[in-house]
Amino acid sequence: MNGRPTPEQIEIIGRHVKGCEVTDLGAGDLTLSRLCVRLGAKSVIAIDKEVLWNDPNSVFVAACTPEIKVYRCNFTEYRAEMDVALLVWPINHDCGLDQLVDRADVVIYLGKCTDGTMCGTPRLWYNLSCREVLDHKPDRSNTLIVYGPKRDDTRLPLLEERAGINSDRLYTYAGDKHV
Repeated sequence: MNGRPTPEQIEIIGRHVKGCEVTDLGAGDLTLSRLCVRLGAKSVIAIDKEVLWNDPNSVFVAACTPEIKVYRCNFTEYRAEMDVALLVWPINHDCGLDQLVDRADVVIYLGKCTDGTMCGTPRLWYNLSCREVLDHKPDRSNTLIVYGPKRDDTRLPLLEERAGINSDRLYTYAGDKHV
């Protein structure tokens, strides 16, 4: 299922969110925001342009904890710095997401650009491919990549990054290895 991390991926995410302020970019139904709180995040800022939380009786509002603050806005309107940015199946059209993640110390990506699926824009992927890779755990449903700071030198892009930058070619997944 899209956006549902494996137990191994959850363990990795937990290492990077514990004690941090997480900004969930495109928070949707807050599932991953709540997961970050359970994994020890100090707080979560959940950003989404949709109106999921307008009704005070909404199950989404009821599911919020004091650690989760919800902001209804576009990515271009959000100006704060971020400890950890969470990108789960990011949208694949230009919305300012590539510039927004520049303000994050750590970026956690969960999604899939291989097997004919597309998450994010080529510009977002180029931006991410210039960062240090802290953790990488591919899976048939989702690939998890945790990015650290920008690098001064270049590195070979991961398959997920190559697929995101160059969507003209089909990149496939075989077992535990990308081919």
